[in-house]
Amino acid sequence: MDSFYLLLLLLFLEVSGNMQPKILTPQNGEVIEVTLGSHTEIVCNSSINTDLDSEVYWMKTMNTTMTFLDENEMLPIFYKEQNGSATLTIREVSEDALVFNYTCILTTTGGKDLASISLILKAPPPLYILVVGLPVLLVVVVVMSIVIYVTLRVEIVLFVRDRLGFHGRTSDGKSYDAYIMPFEGPRGLGLTAQDQRMLEAVLEEELGYSLCLYHRDVLPGQAVAKAVLDCIEQSRRLVLVPCSLNQGQNQDQGQGHNQDNSSKVHHGLLSGLDATLVEYQTQLILIQTEAPHSDSHTDQDQAHLPEAVHLLAQAGHTVTWRGSSSSPLSSPFWKQLRFSLPSKRRQRPPHTPLSCRPCSCLGPSSPLEHQ
Repeated sequence: MDSFYLLLLLLFLEVSGNMQPKILTPQNGEVIEVTLGSHTEIVCNSSINTDLDSEVYWMKTMNTTMTFLDENEMLPIFYKEQNGSATLTIREVSEDALVFNYTCILTTTGGKDLASISLILKAPPPLYILVVGLPVLLVVVVVMSIVIYVTLRVEIVLFVRDRLGFHGRTSDGKSYDAYIMPFEGPRGLGLTAQDQRMLEAVLEEELGYSLCLYHRDVLPGQAVAKAVLDCIEQSRRLVLVPCSLNQGQNQDQGQGHNQDNSSKVHHGLLSGLDATLVEYQTQLILIQTEAPHSDSHTDQDQAHLPEAVHLLAQAGHTVTWRGSSSSPLSSPFWKQLRFSLPSKRRQRPPHTPLSCRPCSCLGPSSPLEHQ
């Protein structure tokens, strides 16, 4: 048995002595692509991990001239040996560095091995990639920009106005930012008297808009149609506010005839509103109310509007009032309304009591009752 173990030991020593050192990477004759100006490192790995009699180093050759590289890290080209491997470092690839071949050499007591490599520049991308890729990239950027703007355009515009101080010019000869014109809401529904007073108060006292209000700014006794048209002409925006008939309306029988005449005059003004707005260069903002029931009547309600207002609603030039959720200035209602109104630097004009602002929808304080 002892002779058997002795035989195995002798066989192992003989095989170990005949083992040749080998460089694992890079392969001899390998061509490595580099980029001008780039920092490049090439690791030479060997089959010898720890051997006091082994050495791994790099040389550079051109034609028949061979030059040993140094381990000085301050040089533009150097190598670093560690644990049976050596890393060739080129700080910045230049055209001069490309003319050399680089050889990794491994030497041990059992022999030596070497692997030579050469460097070439990476081929530029094919021309068709540039020709096709750049326009595609440009289209993608443009489309994404449009999507972002359409999605966030209200917030973007208000940010530019409020934070960057970009405000439009008002030298257009107009006296008011907006004329608030109430009308009978579809199916008799609309803003309550309290909501209307709050709408007017916030626009003037919180946001600093100059409003034309018929019951306040028009002298009594003027013809209704002419007075309303004058208000529209002097305003940059016409804000149509749907009102509920049961808000502040006098139900006395003696008022019935006046209310019928007022309704006809009002409906006549709305029917010819499109041409009037074009002539006076006044833009229209339609406030609509959210359907109070789960089964939405939006299409049916808009069908009861005058044709010009109905077409405007279909085009999307509307701001939706959703009751109490629309009251905070941070709500989408006020953002959309401010976006549609002229650019205005926020200020606080002198306070006017809310009690001085009665509901003006086909009631006793309506501009139409003077007809």
